[in-house]
Amino acid sequence: MPGWADSLLITTLKHGTVYRLKLSDKQLPAGDLIPYWTTANRYRDIAIHPGGRAFYVATDRRGLLRDLAGRPTRTPDNPGAILEFRYDDSSGE
Repeated sequence: MPGWADSLLITTLKHGTVYRLKLSDKQLPAGDLIPYWTTANRYRDIAIHPGGRAFYVATDRRGLLRDLAGRPTRTPDNPGAILEFRYDDSSGE
């Protein structure tokens, strides 16, 4: 993803979100957590395609999580799946 070279990606179980944390040149936090790709799932792990424009997130089969309205549930939308998220630069930049 353009501009993400000095970032840390953090998955969450209960909130089904990937957070990005920008890092300074000394590898210290340089801002707030930025949420991406929120779904009603438990995100276990993330992998980045070598081209940097596709992200793959592994979900748990079960466990406590929150639905998109923020209510507790134990039913994920995509149990035990690999979800793909792609960067689409349709602006032509």
